Formats: sequence, C-alpha cells, structure tokens
Amino acid sequence: MSKETSNIGVVGPDSIRIGGMIPDDLPIAESAAIREQMPLVKKNDLQFQIDSIKASYPDQSSDVIRARIRECKNNKATFKTQRDLIEQKRSEYESLVAVCTIRDKEIGAIPESVPERDALVKAIGVRFGPWNVNAMETQIGQFTESMKRFDDAIKQEAASIQELRDVLVRIEIRGAELKKLGA
Repeated sequence: MSKETSNIGVVGPDSIRIGGMIPDDLPIAESAAIREQMPLVKKNDLQFQIDSIKASYPDQSSDVIRARIRECKNNKATFKTQRDLIEQKRSEYESLVAVCTIRDKEIGAIPESVPERDALVKAIGVRFGPWNVNAMETQIGQFTESMKRFDDAIKQEAASIQELRDVLVRIEIRGAELKKLGA
C-alpha cells in the first residue's frame, strides 16, 4: 500500500515526489539511490535561489552607490552656494538700480536754466555713481535666469539622490536575502 502525499505548496528538494510518494516512503533501494542524489539536488536548488535573487536586484556595489549619493549631495551643495551668490549679486544690482532711480530724479529736478547745472549733475554723479541702469537691468535678468537653471540642477540632483537611495535599499535587500541563504 503506497502513501501518496501532495507536494502542492512545497518548494525545492522537499517537493520531489516519485509516483506521488516522498523519497523516504519508497522501497529501500530506490530511496537510497535518491538520497545519494539529494546533496546535488540541494546544491542546485541553492544555486538557483541565489541566481534568482541576483537577477531580481541591481548588480551594483553599495559602496559605489553611496559614493554617487555623496557626489550628488556635494553637487547640490555647490549649486546652492553658487545660486546664493548670484542671488546676492542680483540683490546688489537691484539696490543700485533703485539708487540710480533716485539719482535720475535728482538730476531731473535741476532745471536746465540753472547756470551751475553741470557742476550739480557732476556732484550728484559722484555721490551716486555712474552706473548704467539698462546694463544693470539686463544683468539682473541674466542673474534670474542663472538662478532658475541652478534651481533646476538642484532639483535634478535631489531626484538623482532619491533614485540612488532606492537602488541602495534594493541592494541591501539583495545582500540580506543572499546572507540568509549563506551565499
């Protein structure tokens, strides 16, 4: 009388059935032959599991990914510093444009009929500086564009950091699963 057992839900070498029976329930000779092959079956099953895990996760070194994350963070910090410097320069130019507006109003308030008008205009120019408002406004526009480009670059670096962190998590999961298998 044979003992038939199901292998539904069983994986690996434990799922082996011959004529519906587990190897231990077979006649002695057949059972011994199968037991001789079991180390090879278990070795192949372990290698299959290892290969499956390696195929399911990124094949990169966590050290390399960490180095890339550090590089992205450094780039982000550098971009932020440069953006802040440009913003400071833009603010200085905006202040100078405001000063030039005051200068131009004072010069405009001097009537053309005043005989010492040229000397007064020269004195106002010395007090406020000889800046060209149109050139400064053009530069302010360029500063604004540069700041937008830096903002975009900072966002791209942040997105790269997040992607790399996701990869790093998957690499660590791969390592843990391989360690569980003893690989």
